[in-house]
Amino acid sequence: MENYRQNRKQIMGIIGRSIGYSLSPFLHHTAAKYLHKNITYKIFDVDKDQVHVLLNDLWESGCLGLNVTSPYKKYVGHLCHRNVPVNTLFRHIPALDAGAQDVFFSGTSTDGQGFVQALKKIDLLPETVEQVIFLGFGGAAESILRELPLANGLNKRIFILRRKPEIDRELCDSFLLDAENFYLFSPENFLEILKTGTQNSLVIQATNAPHQGETLKDFASVLKLSGFNGTVLDLCYRPPSALVWAAKDLGLRCQDGLPMLVEQARESQKLWWGQAAPYEVLMQALLDFLSGE
Repeated sequence: MENYRQNRKQIMGIIGRSIGYSLSPFLHHTAAKYLHKNITYKIFDVDKDQVHVLLNDLWESGCLGLNVTSPYKKYVGHLCHRNVPVNTLFRHIPALDAGAQDVFFSGTSTDGQGFVQALKKIDLLPETVEQVIFLGFGGAAESILRELPLANGLNKRIFILRRKPEIDRELCDSFLLDAENFYLFSPENFLEILKTGTQNSLVIQATNAPHQGETLKDFASVLKLSGFNGTVLDLCYRPPSALVWAAKDLGLRCQDGLPMLVEQARESQKLWWGQAAPYEVLMQALLDFLSGE
């Protein structure tokens, strides 16, 4: 394993599997340049049995912070003694948290905060949402669900289409859901739920299928046939699923994963550095970068 102690720059990075597509290195290097931070931000594409060793090595090297992505958010959450998925690791700052024991990274998720800020870019507030349809329930979805106003009864109008029914019991206990909130992941079930939607319904594409070469075109076709007139948000980017293009063709309010990516990155930067680069600076740099690919 590389000796991080010998690197003069502050080592940071993102941990995951098959994540060569990640734009996090570009975003955080751009932010570091803007904020005059001397870092190098790497992709750590590792197997699960390497994660704990890597984290220990980075901790001992003085690493300031990290991001975590699929499929390790929940696993790393357990390593940090959190029973929830985490996407950001950081060191306690004793001056700000006098009671903290500086023995290992602290973990949290900035996905939910990034989600809320991204919705505002398309003039949508969580408290106005009347129905939520999750396509899949990846690592960011649980953090997003925690940001929704469940106390207002929205939990009765949340629908989760998932491939793995074994997640149901845990989610029922955590979010006051029941069996009627869950459906098998299929275009037919998606159509059935879409027909109950309103203008204040929100579809969240939360799988990583587009990054595995699966466009979800059958779900996009269903969207076009359903008469749905709500909002479509895809957590993926580079590329998003076919749902985004279908929503645009229909004139629906929609968004791919880039605004959320930028906003959750900014929340991570606040934890690491106490400040973040402006959204406009990061988004413009990102769009310029992508247009040149």
